[in-house]
Amino acid sequence: MKASNFGVLNPPELSLQNFKHIYDLVIGAVSSIGTALLLGYFSKKLESRKVSTIVIVIIVSVFIIVSNYFVNNLVNGSSAFRRWIDPNNYIEGYWFETSPPDTNNIIKHETFVKIEYNDGAYVISGETFDSSGRSYANFKSVSSAYYNGILYFQYTSFNQTHGIGQGFDQVQFDSPPNSYKAFIFSSSSKRYYGTDGVRIDKGQVEAYKDFNTIDDKRKFISEFLTRKAR
Repeated sequence: MKASNFGVLNPPELSLQNFKHIYDLVIGAVSSIGTALLLGYFSKKLESRKVSTIVIVIIVSVFIIVSNYFVNNLVNGSSAFRRWIDPNNYIEGYWFETSPPDTNNIIKHETFVKIEYNDGAYVISGETFDSSGRSYANFKSVSSAYYNGILYFQYTSFNQTHGIGQGFDQVQFDSPPNSYKAFIFSSSSKRYYGTDGVRIDKGQVEAYKDFNTIDDKRKFISEFLTRKAR
């Protein structure tokens, strides 16, 4: 929360967590007010207080269940809504990593990273290509946590040369989140290394058919490296 030039505190930025907190407060307030109004209404219509209480409990319960179902579907099912609510923490989508150059200043490999939102958590997966466009490795997160622009996750991987691997990744996003710096520890090779990532914008994703096939990804890499070499 920051002070404005006039000495008045600005409201906190809306985020998914704030939205859920505000929603819980609103539902609680509406339920309380609704219960009081319904109690007054049904006490006049129904002679039995027990029956009126049961009716009110059923109505309020159905309202809460339907509201929770609608909001949960909206939050979990709409990427556009999550982006609108919390653009500064919207990290979903496709990202592209370029490994640091070796001693000959040749790019070692390129990696597609996909970040998906799943019921309050993130699932991270990726596929790695060499500079000739050959896909030889992939990985997927087994657990993740995100806070304040930093994403932590544990992953398992498969590499055609080295076999199955495991490790940890810490990704720190820039603000707005259109690029990041990553620090990776491979438990299998006992090695630390860093890399950079950039967001692949929506237009590019659509142009390459949502990267549905390896050929779409390979074409993107080929054209990306051609542009980079100019």
